[in-house]
Amino acid sequence: MSDIHYVHLLQYYKVAYNNKQLVHFQQASESPHFVDNTITLLKYINILGQVYKSKGESGSRGSLVQAKFIGSTGEHIITYTGQIQYIFTHSFTSPPSSSSLAPLLCTHCRPTQLLHNSQHTFAFIKWYTLKNDCCK
Repeated sequence: MSDIHYVHLLQYYKVAYNNKQLVHFQQASESPHFVDNTITLLKYINILGQVYKSKGESGSRGSLVQAKFIGSTGEHIITYTGQIQYIFTHSFTSPPSSSSLAPLLCTHCRPTQLLHNSQHTFAFIKWYTLKNDCCK
């Protein structure tokens, strides 16, 4: 994974696992809690019968996506259009934590150290900006 994109992956894990102590893979000798930069590229992904492909794959028409965000009151709606640059999986083992899986275990069964090993699937998307030409 490129260094430019890697910083976004590292930031994602810091937020998703609520752990600001995770460090860059180049600092792995300083801390056992780092995020690896090794990824596995996927040619496509099938989500509920819809196939999405990376930009470089043949028949790349499946690489365009649209996201819709609705405000908490339901009134403010924003849509974004983008193109999937690439799809990848990444494995991550979170640092030991006594609370990372606490809701799944009762207090009597809860071990003092828990590891959470997950394989995540990501799409790196280039979002387009639209010009507002409707009011000329």
